Amino acid sequence: VEHPGGRGEPLPEDYKVDQCPNGRRCGNFKCKYFHKPSEQRCKNWPSCDESNCSAIHVHVTQIRLTLIINAADDISCYGPDDIETGICYSKAIIRSFEGISVPAIIKALRHCRFLKTLVVPELDFEVGQFYIKEIINTLDFVPGLHVIYRDQDVEMVRDLAALASVPSRVPAPTHESDSDGERPPPPDFTC
Repeated sequence: VEHPGGRGEPLPEDYKVDQCPNGRRCGNFKCKYFHKPSEQRCKNWPSCDESNCSAIHVHVTQIRLTLIINAADDISCYGPDDIETGICYSKAIIRSFEGISVPAIIKALRHCRFLKTLVVPELDFEVGQFYIKEIINTLDFVPGLHVIYRDQDVEMVRDLAALASVPSRVPAPTHESDSDGERPPPPDFTC
């Protein structure tokens, strides 16, 4: 299955400009439409002069960067600090993936609105599918992500049934005892 802009093909000029008729229930990996307001690209950009325009101002040719995360290294387990930087990433490679690193990976990918491909070269599908599904569901990637494992190349969709049964994401309370004693838990960690 080819994505718009996936595997070397360029994104169409109208990528994520119009709303998908299926909305957040879309399961089409070829879909070029936006599924939620946080994905909408401005159709008038770069000539948009509306000060209250809430759409994302980025040209499709800018959505082509690859984010490399080394989950075993606290220093390199960071992603973009803001949406303006994050919207340029279409692919992420996660090295040294471990289940314990999922919260840090979620935090690193939170601003990557147009992420389509996730590469986890040291992770087998049988073990990794549960962790990657958690990342997809938590970050609400619609319809999901193209995931390249060590042993398989798959399209992983969001779990719509699981999302429907979860009331909403709320900040997790943290206590002094939650820390390992060397560093406090992230201030904006949610579950």
